[in-house]
Amino acid sequence: MENLIYIIKTHKKKFYIIGAILVLIIVFLLVNFFKNKSNINKTISNKDYVFTQVEKSATQKLPYINVDGEQIEKINDKLYEDFYMTTSDEKNKYDYKYYLDDNLLYIFIEIEEYKNNIKNPRYISYYIDIDKGTLYSLDDVLEIHDMDMNRLTTIINNELNSSYVEETELGYVEEGFCDFECYKDIHDINPLNKRIALFYDGNKLTAYLNYTVETIYYVDTNPTIFPHIFEL
Repeated sequence: MENLIYIIKTHKKKFYIIGAILVLIIVFLLVNFFKNKSNINKTISNKDYVFTQVEKSATQKLPYINVDGEQIEKINDKLYEDFYMTTSDEKNKYDYKYYLDDNLLYIFIEIEEYKNNIKNPRYISYYIDIDKGTLYSLDDVLEIHDMDMNRLTTIINNELNSSYVEETELGYVEEGFCDFECYKDIHDINPLNKRIALFYDGNKLTAYLNYTVETIYYVDTNPTIFPHIFEL
């Protein structure tokens, strides 16, 4: 032990140099490990998992999902076609956001289309396993967040019912002519599991409800805001 201490003392500089080299090697290996890990299953290795493929304006941006997989390739083709159809009218909005939570990529596309001067919102979501290049279902994502479709349906119906009551009280909907189920049918929200788009931003899960804008009021804008965004 004394000999080892003596050797260290007499060759202090060499040990410092060797130690520094070892630290640099470890740092280099760690950086490359995480770099390679962050590039798993990408189509284009030096790009993010989602990036803007086409930008016509600040509110017209086409995302490219940079994940290798047959399903993802089909989604990118579909988004490309949808983007150009939507943005052929410069008033329309086509924008996106995304969040990567471990291996689960949330991508959310928000669209606003004007038809007969009436703004119609539309929401699209994909939930992607970046390691496998496959999709999570709506039920999968709800389960990850300790939620299920029954509970989500209850939350949405409660808010929609409040809106229905408000509109009947204001006289915009005749209660005897159109009940709550009729009210939902008018807005074309069923089947509910096909009309929901989820997005998780790292803090909260939000459900966006695709619906048909009501036009029976014979006005360009609705007298009340139809509930369509639900923080879960």
